[in-house]
Amino acid sequence: EILKNSITTAGGKIHTSYNVDRDEFNRMRDDYDAVVVAVGAQNPFVLPVEGKERIIKGLDFLKEINKGNKFSIGDNVVVIGAGNAAMDVVLGAYKVGAKNVTAIDIQKPAAFEKEIEAAKALGAKIMYPCFTERVTEEGVYLSNGTLLKANSVVIAIGDRTDLSFMPDEFLNERKQPVLNEFNQCVNV
Repeated sequence: EILKNSITTAGGKIHTSYNVDRDEFNRMRDDYDAVVVAVGAQNPFVLPVEGKERIIKGLDFLKEINKGNKFSIGDNVVVIGAGNAAMDVVLGAYKVGAKNVTAIDIQKPAAFEKEIEAAKALGAKIMYPCFTERVTEEGVYLSNGTLLKANSVVIAIGDRTDLSFMPDEFLNERKQPVLNEFNQCVNV
């Protein structure tokens, strides 16, 4: 609200929930002195493993349950990831009826301790280091041969921005903005 007031007081305009393609972005660049791109990260990262099509994207799962929609996830859930968003998924899984939830990660959990404790208080197990080899109808197979049985597998290991509307000259080889030494976008 403070940012919104500052921008509008200075004569700026704010447009939210607005779809922008390359043509629209170029039009805005031509029509305005400055364009602020604040798109957020909405594209979940998915592991390139066998069975990845069986994986539920954490952000999609959280959006659905936060809208109050029913979500059938089963009794046993494996969450790939152990950061704060993954802990939200763990809590959400219990909220929609899961009985056993295990969060796995390749490293020590990055979630805040209070998030981890809240998940553990509900009975969640957190395991690391764990390397996902494949996902099947049985669950998650780890690289050491262990099978973590699961009715559902949810991934929450980070999200990426969708900058497909930006011309290529503003993006690096990973399709992320080219930044200067001050972490500001260049050529915009």
